[in-house]
Amino acid sequence: MRSRAFTTVCLVAIAIAGCDRDPYQRQLPVATPTPGEVQALANGLPPEDASLLRRWGERVTRSNTFVGEPTPSSVRSALRNQQEFERMTEAEAAEARRKQAEVEAARRKEDDQRRFAEQQLATIAEQRQAVHAEIAKRFDGQVISFSPQAQFDAYGRPVAQFFVFKLRFRNRTNAPVIGIAGYINLKDAFGNELGSYPFRFEPQMQAGQTIDWDAHLTYNRNDPRHVTIKESANLFYTWFFESIAFQNGLRIDRETIFRSNAPALAPAAGRSQKQST
Repeated sequence: MRSRAFTTVCLVAIAIAGCDRDPYQRQLPVATPTPGEVQALANGLPPEDASLLRRWGERVTRSNTFVGEPTPSSVRSALRNQQEFERMTEAEAAEARRKQAEVEAARRKEDDQRRFAEQQLATIAEQRQAVHAEIAKRFDGQVISFSPQAQFDAYGRPVAQFFVFKLRFRNRTNAPVIGIAGYINLKDAFGNELGSYPFRFEPQMQAGQTIDWDAHLTYNRNDPRHVTIKESANLFYTWFFESIAFQNGLRIDRETIFRSNAPALAPAAGRSQKQST
């Protein structure tokens, strides 16, 4: 075996000796030369081309060829194949880097958008809490009673169910109130959240007046929270006021409190009191 390898190297050396004037024209003795044969073929080449030829030899030894790669017959064609292989490899790597950069840029953009949205939500939550606190200085809300009820058609048949919250409001300002909006938040006896339900009504409440008002919530039997509300003997309520409108055109809401040219707020009548819940 060693004798065969020695003989092959010798033949390569003889072939090289005949092509010393142009090492690029040296013929390849076999399609997959050994490292020693490649080294012999590389003798006399500029260092960069000698390195390129060695990389070609290492590649073809591993049968790592590209689609449509021609079979080289000379050092020049082997170098050309290796240049094309490395060009294609670099192009693929550049494309992979580009795609990875796009993925990372999209991820950074998504993270920035998420953080911005979270900051906005936090800001809105703080502002809404401030609005609620301002309204609660001037307006009381209290749940007097709660009961599930049925709606009947002309023949006395039940066609729908709903919850009725009997609410009591007190205007503690010196100005008539013509609109109030917000949410009723419900919990059961175990502290489970049962939803936050909007309410809005337009009363005619004089300064210092107290009125009762019924809020209706349609029962949805497919909503497990509604089922729990219907079956609960004890419900706990909290108020979240979002807006109050006065007859004189003044309002208390996020827009009027936090815009730069907000009008003066309607004053509370007397000393501020803690809101009923």
